[in-house]
Amino acid sequence: DPSNHFKPKINTTDYLQMTGSNFCWLILKPLSEYIHYTKNEIDKGKHLSYAQKALYYWWYVDGQVLNGGFGQFYFNGFERYVPTIIKGLKYIGDPEMASLIEDAERAYQKHKEFVRNHPDKNMFEDEEDANLDKLGDLTLEYFGLYRRTMQKIEAYFRAHPEEVCLDENGNEFSPT
Repeated sequence: DPSNHFKPKINTTDYLQMTGSNFCWLILKPLSEYIHYTKNEIDKGKHLSYAQKALYYWWYVDGQVLNGGFGQFYFNGFERYVPTIIKGLKYIGDPEMASLIEDAERAYQKHKEFVRNHPDKNMFEDEEDANLDKLGDLTLEYFGLYRRTMQKIEAYFRAHPEEVCLDENGNEFSPT
């Protein structure tokens, strides 16, 4: 229900001037502060719009994969967010990244027990198993796409500010 969505107050000047990861963080920071703890994600996540969820949950992928690849993402237990991440990416118009996440999920599911039981989150860097190389390949593919995904998120948010924020006075946001 859009009337129950959390809409943080965003400084209009910042909204209009920031770009890229700074712009995304401008939107993400109040979402993260609102949810505050992962134990609140289910209840408070119900009050996020689809676009807000796209950014909030994609940020988990981005932080984990850029730091240690899909191996780290799955080793650290973020697979529970995959369905929401895929839906969010499709919602904001990024089917290519959604497809990449689907491919990573399929590769992970084939080797879930190995990933869960392996003592090293960077297991895919040293592993010789050709079957596990798929996650490493997908990590490299991610590196080529993630900036474009951030651009798509930013473009969606700029086109639909009413879905994600209010201006600094608590009014519907009008970027013009």
